Amino acid sequence: MYYFCQEAFIPLRQSPSEAAEMVSQLLFGEFALFLKEKGSWWQVQNLTDQYEGWVNAESLLGIEEETFESIVGYRYLFTANGSLIKPDGTYLRLPLGARLPLTPDPKRYFQLTLGEHSWILGPEVVENHRFAGPEAIIEVARMFLNVPYLWGGRTSFGIDCSGLTQTVFHMCGLKLPRDTSLQIQEGTEVDFDEKQPGDLAYFSKPNQGRVSHVAIIAPEEKVIHASGRVRVDDFKENGIIQAKTFRQTHDLITIKRHNV
Repeated sequence: MYYFCQEAFIPLRQSPSEAAEMVSQLLFGEFALFLKEKGSWWQVQNLTDQYEGWVNAESLLGIEEETFESIVGYRYLFTANGSLIKPDGTYLRLPLGARLPLTPDPKRYFQLTLGEHSWILGPEVVENHRFAGPEAIIEVARMFLNVPYLWGGRTSFGIDCSGLTQTVFHMCGLKLPRDTSLQIQEGTEVDFDEKQPGDLAYFSKPNQGRVSHVAIIAPEEKVIHASGRVRVDDFKENGIIQAKTFRQTHDLITIKRHNV
């Protein structure tokens, strides 16, 4: 049995409690595997990035293995105004980056059907733009500008720094782990003078030396990153310079190219 995220997003918590820290999220269209339970809480693994956390069991929809294996691919939502009609007739607003499983039946293009469950898709959800390459990474990242920072967030309703890089890369067809500490372990290191738009830069807080932040390198010596909100700041060889205050907020550790 696989478990489908049928909500806009579901918090993944560090422990089985509504008061526990949200460490990540399941987005609409993602699947999870059951690991263990404690009362009404399940520990699950997100199949998108293998991240584990606790969810309220009522928020997941069970999908048979045969139905899961019939999925041939996914579309991503590239609009902040996407919505669909749930089986109970109510509307659900979806975040940027929500995934829509594709089945082989072309007649159901305007309908998402998984076994006995179906959702009616709005035209803005059905329309799917293909993004690939470094320029696309910047274009998609700019869609998230001004989204508020949210620890553990992965959506256009609230997002953290590694949630931004992961979601943007996924929307461009590139896999990336969930956390900054895992993302920095992948890719090819490049020098500052060799950096390109779409590369990822990794940082520490001033004078701390431990990686704790990641940003997407943009043209004209800029970065796009989630710090307070998703924003554009100046990027110098020593780190991030906040555009309005001219204060250095992060020290550069390394630059990695993940899209090779």
